[in-house]
Amino acid sequence: TVLEVLLMALEEGSDEEKLASLAYLVSDGENKIYSELIKHYGDPNPAIRQQSLLTAWYGLPPGYTPSA
Repeated sequence: TVLEVLLMALEEGSDEEKLASLAYLVSDGENKIYSELIKHYGDPNPAIRQQSLLTAWYGLPPGYTPSA
């Protein structure tokens, strides 16, 4: 599926592919993206960190708490 490709790009892709996948994931709205998204809050690339935080800002539902 498209979601699987985007998540794979987020995990294994180049910085450009990660940024592009983050831009598309914000419109997805499926809960399974959020745990993957949160993993990139500490990415060494500041652009990816910023885009993951922006994706969360615009895409996570209010009051979202990641499950353990």
